[in-house]
Amino acid sequence: LLLRRDVFAVAPEDVARVTLTPANGKPVVFEASPGGFTVAGAADQASATAAAAGVRDALADLRAEGAVALGKPEQHHGLTPPRLRIAVDLARPPAAPAAGGAGAPRPPGGSFTIAIGAGDAFRGTNVVYARRDGVNAVYAIAQSRVRPLLDAAGVAAAAAPAGPR
Repeated sequence: LLLRRDVFAVAPEDVARVTLTPANGKPVVFEASPGGFTVAGAADQASATAAAAGVRDALADLRAEGAVALGKPEQHHGLTPPRLRIAVDLARPPAAPAAGGAGAPRPPGGSFTIAIGAGDAFRGTNVVYARRDGVNAVYAIAQSRVRPLLDAAGVAAAAAPAGPR
């Protein structure tokens, strides 16, 4: 499938707030500040600062390995419900897409949501399935790119099944 692979990436300077909500857990909120992202009400400021930096960097580098399906996700994608929901509130509206609609979809109301699902293998890489609201496709993102987000939300890793899909 020939779809843009960068529909998940967002520049840190464009982010006002990121909320990581695990399927069976408490949301973790990261707020943008002049010095980077911070975690409101963090008990351990040092580990919170490290987690916030990991979240910031992961969002900037969140590119898919490729699209795996068009339309609604299938059960094996693990997106209903997702393991992790990432709500990104933007500090400013994104730039309009390039002529011909080549840009990422414009988020409604200055925010968008990413759903992270099951782990799998795709073209020899351990991946998780993901969707972004406004994009009618399921993507595979390398687990290494998503790991800081899962760790910050307290979501356990899901091993990829043996053998290609």
